[in-house]
Amino acid sequence: MFIKIVKTFLIALSCIIILGVVNAYVFVPDLQRHGEIVAYRGGGSAVNYEKLKKTGCTAL
Repeated sequence: MFIKIVKTFLIALSCIIILGVVNAYVFVPDLQRHGEIVAYRGGGSAVNYEKLKKTGCTAL
């Protein structure tokens, strides 16, 4: 019973990881072509403050 639960968990985890990788390589480049990226999650020097001012967005 325990092994069946572990196998099910590992299969679900593997699917989530695979879907995340596919999303990163398939959908994100498409969004970058259609939109304008002004900041990345890391902040700091990765933030383009001029683009943020033009779009009316705020950075916290």
